[in-house]
Amino acid sequence: MIHLSDSELLSEFKRRFSEKDSALKQLKDLNIELEKVNNKLKESESLKSHFISNIANEIVNPFASIIGLARNIINTDIATKPDAVLNIAKLIYNDAQSLDFQLKNIFMAAKLEAGEFEPFHSKIYIPSVIDEIKDDFSVEITDKKLNLEYIQAETFDGFVISDNDAFKLVLSNLISNAIKFSDNNETIEIISDKNSDFWTVKILNLGQSISTEDKQKIFERFHKAEKSVHSLNKGQGLGLSVVQEITSLFGGSIDLYETDNAIVFECKFPVEDENIYDVSLSSNEVLFNYPDEQLF
Repeated sequence: MIHLSDSELLSEFKRRFSEKDSALKQLKDLNIELEKVNNKLKESESLKSHFISNIANEIVNPFASIIGLARNIINTDIATKPDAVLNIAKLIYNDAQSLDFQLKNIFMAAKLEAGEFEPFHSKIYIPSVIDEIKDDFSVEITDKKLNLEYIQAETFDGFVISDNDAFKLVLSNLISNAIKFSDNNETIEIISDKNSDFWTVKILNLGQSISTEDKQKIFERFHKAEKSVHSLNKGQGLGLSVVQEITSLFGGSIDLYETDNAIVFECKFPVEDENIYDVSLSSNEVLFNYPDEQLF
């Protein structure tokens, strides 16, 4: 049996109380972290449930609209009412394009989630991609009388190496967002640049200030900012998360910041070896194995 002096016994008590206090503090901190995780899971489940209910409207409503509008065309005398038919056709195009955009985000998010997205790298001409996107959103651009201005650095030829469809989806989400939250008659600037390490694309538009809380969450899947600030797509909250996951997959980044008069989304991608002759001029046209000098 070990006999301890009063001072040794007191010291042992202090040591054990200290260990107990430390263990209690660790347990308290662990409980706090578990509560945060639990709240996050509850929020995620709630957002997913909200997403599932919304997605039905996002898909079913455009389909119903397209069917109804097509029926109107069938019942309209094209010879006597060509303008009416043209207006209906424009509405059909707008609804179909919106549906196509929504579905592309959904399918891309599913592929990224499952780890099944396999990028096809080719040489892309950024101005051509932007022209396609302008055509896709021509109705919204015209309705709001917006001007989309592309600005390219003088030292940049506009060609980059990336996956054409993924890059177009990134830009489509950001430009759609800018269109949605720009006032009428405003200019949206799309600025591209390149150095030896990175190439960048910035989308600038006038808009209301974004709260600090929304800046922290805006890239989370299913998160939608308040109506008064930027959000992606009508009801899904998928767009910015898709943008972030794609840029991250390609070793890049997406940043959000504000200047004195603009909201800026900046995508940055690492420069890859350009010794590749697969040139994607548009989403539907790929020219294989031709050096630049033979194409242009």
